[in-house]
Amino acid sequence: MSFFMGSPTFRRFHVSQIPKQVDSPEFLQNIKQNVFSPLKESEEMSLGWVSISNLLDTTLSYEKIFKDRFLVLGFRIDKRRAPSLIFKAYLDLEQKELLKVKGTTRLTPEEQKQLKDRVKNRCSKEFPPGSQLYEIVWDFKKKNLYFSGSGNSICTEMSKLFYSTFSMELIPLDPIGLIALDIEQQKAIKKITPSYFVEHSSGIPRSDKDYLGSEFLTWLWCFSDQNSTLTLPSDQHLHLEMYDNLQLISHSEEEKVTIHGVTGSAQEASAALKQGKKLSSVQILIQKGEQEWLFTFKGKTFDFKTVKTPAVDDVEETDRFVSRMQYLEEVTEMIDQLYQLFLKARLGSAWEKEEIPQIRRWILKNK
Repeated sequence: MSFFMGSPTFRRFHVSQIPKQVDSPEFLQNIKQNVFSPLKESEEMSLGWVSISNLLDTTLSYEKIFKDRFLVLGFRIDKRRAPSLIFKAYLDLEQKELLKVKGTTRLTPEEQKQLKDRVKNRCSKEFPPGSQLYEIVWDFKKKNLYFSGSGNSICTEMSKLFYSTFSMELIPLDPIGLIALDIEQQKAIKKITPSYFVEHSSGIPRSDKDYLGSEFLTWLWCFSDQNSTLTLPSDQHLHLEMYDNLQLISHSEEEKVTIHGVTGSAQEASAALKQGKKLSSVQILIQKGEQEWLFTFKGKTFDFKTVKTPAVDDVEETDRFVSRMQYLEEVTEMIDQLYQLFLKARLGSAWEKEEIPQIRRWILKNK
């Protein structure tokens, strides 16, 4: 239960609306209709809700799923899948046997498909399904949902089950999702193109607006390096450091450089920046007064990984959980406010004439 203890990893979503009458029998019944059920022999995957504390517990009640203003659920997914090496070995053996029987050197596309299906069926019978348990925490007050999975496929499966259960869409709170909540920013973002922080850089992002996350982190790196104290729109003051585990990517994302360790990394990071690469993932340290957060942040998806929060002194489980969630909420809001500062600059008239030249000067000064 990473949200209750330890250092959670999560991706955030905005829930399109606030549910009505969460204390009604119908609300709980909708959840019970979508609890996990074991895989049938003919199935390759099964998923559903379970208790957040035990993946075998599907007898959900208000006492188990409500913690103060939060709904907490486990998301269990079971899949039949043989190890890839075993699957390839079986496929190779059966393909050789089939070619020998047919007296040919090649199989038709249809024969290849049938062969793969047959091997997949064989493996599903020989290997037991694997189980994975994820957690969701739904904050009714802020209309935000925290999900402990960070892969795109698992997030898609969870979102489908969430909609099937609650008839509500989930909007990923990534660089584009945060813009989707602001109509004016939606209009402005359509007019921009990728920025190059080193002259004569080239390359095209893989998909529309993929570059915003890496531009934000590179801008934030420059901004925090030149300012020991950052002031948020909410008038909060904080100290931010790009601490460790830096990953820089080219525009096309075909070239990546990963730098570990604080000491001795400056030269490597400087060289990567001067090659036109941008920061895509980094461990960030934030200090606000006596409080401190340490976490890894991914620019493309705004995933938070292994978040260490200020210490929580509450003894009772629910109180401790609520305090931890408040700290997680606080650090995500600080990042969101920094992103809004970036968007104000990025979508403003001074971006090309002032902001980009400033970042270029900063890159050239780095040694």
